Amino acid sequence: MSSLPALLFLAILRLVPLQPGESFAAQHARYSALALAFALEAGRLPVVEGDPWRTGLLLVAIGLHESHFRASVHDGRDRGDDGASWGVLQRQLGAGRDPAGRSGPELVADERACAASALELLSFCARVCGRGVLAMLQGYGSGACTRGRKAAPRRVATYDRLRATFLPVTHKSKPKRPARVRVGITNPADGRRGFTWKLRGTTGIAWWDAAAVDRYWRDAGMTAGDFGAMLRAVLHGCEADRC
Repeated sequence: MSSLPALLFLAILRLVPLQPGESFAAQHARYSALALAFALEAGRLPVVEGDPWRTGLLLVAIGLHESHFRASVHDGRDRGDDGASWGVLQRQLGAGRDPAGRSGPELVADERACAASALELLSFCARVCGRGVLAMLQGYGSGACTRGRKAAPRRVATYDRLRATFLPVTHKSKPKRPARVRVGITNPADGRRGFTWKLRGTTGIAWWDAAAVDRYWRDAGMTAGDFGAMLRAVLHGCEADRC
């Protein structure tokens, strides 16, 4: 089984580790659902170099800039472009439907539909604007190949950072055997908090503000050990559930 959903879960968590006003359990459930949906649809339509891993990370980068993965955008309470854009990937449909017949409310209700609609638009942009990530994002964000020249480079920079962090240089889209992600919690003497991961020979670490995390865990009745157990549980669940 692929560990891509687990990797995407970690990527989202690294970008937005804390969501104000949302319980830890709710955030974990949303991020897990998004990571699984992104992974499954990236495997179906790998628009970045034919590679599901890079395609999944591109969806994460788009989600950060379009919605910051906020719960109010995820569930459709908040919508951009005067209410015309739907879901964490902010697919601009208004009251209409995408070419596959999906409506905005359907994208909000189904993370896979949200990812599929976004990837199909990216695929269209690749055919019309060019197959490079920058060209695809210009078309995706602005609706025209010649616009979006200010916003798209920022999204490309986020994608490049994620790729450098989570994918080894020798990454191949079809490994000989499934890769396993191993995650641990680190708590060094200097008071920082973070999680480490090991994936196919690559080791990484992500830090976040110790005081903010401690306050969040205390309010949620959790400890660093609880968080580590949660991460290990979601990774095990991904490996057991069609990932």
